[in-house]
Amino acid sequence: MGKVDRNSHIENNMRTGILAAYHFLGTDQRSLADILAADQSTTAELGLTHADIAKWLTACLRLDRTLSFSELNIHLIEKHSFYAGEGSPYRIDPAAAAAIFGGGQLWVIS
Repeated sequence: MGKVDRNSHIENNMRTGILAAYHFLGTDQRSLADILAADQSTTAELGLTHADIAKWLTACLRLDRTLSFSELNIHLIEKHSFYAGEGSPYRIDPAAAAAIFGGGQLWVIS
């Protein structure tokens, strides 16, 4: 299965299939490819990588910060560059995440 076919299959599952109940796409009418591209553009403009944001979210588990997310968000951001669609209760805006952590390098003390 090609990447386009795979993305279409995943998007279909997120809109009407087994994953629809989780509202990952929210009310966002953009295609999954467009959502991924927009979030890629935002992270690039911020000078960040998806791995940077996933690391910050992991550190947020240990800090007293207000940002609602789950370990699944970390996985989806780090491995699939997916922040969820607009209107989704699971959406993490890359710019908002960067603002919480100062938009720079995060030094994590374990």
